[in-house]
Amino acid sequence: MLWLARGKSKSEIGDLLQVSESAIKRHCEMIFQKLDANSVTFAVTKALRMGLVKPF
Repeated sequence: MLWLARGKSKSEIGDLLQVSESAIKRHCEMIFQKLDANSVTFAVTKALRMGLVKPF
């Protein structure tokens, strides 16, 4: 979530973590489901409000 909050794409995050983009997409889907969010923007906003990600 931190990398998404900082504007990284799923592909860039995959490269940083040395995993496939599809693994990142699946992980994001699970996070979105847990946060009841349907977009990166909404998920990041909720995570910031909940204190899960600190503002940079």
